[in-house]
Amino acid sequence: VLATFFICSDSDYIRESIENHVPEKWMTKLYNIVNGLVKSLGGYLKAQGIMISITFLELFIFFYKNS
Repeated sequence: VLATFFICSDSDYIRESIENHVPEKWMTKLYNIVNGLVKSLGGYLKAQGIMISITFLELFIFFYKNS
C-alpha cells in the first residue's frame, strides 16, 4: 500500500522520465494502448455493476417475499 502511494505521488516524474527516454513514435503507440485498456476496463466495470445490480434486485425481491 505504501509503495502504491509513492508511485502515485511521483506519477508525473515517472511519466516525464519515460517520455524523455522513449522515442515519440513509441509513446503515441503506448498512449493508444493505455487508452484502449482504460476504455476496456471501464466497460468491464460497467458490465459487472449492471450484473451485480440485477442480482441484488432478484435476491431482494426473493427475500422480501419469503420473509
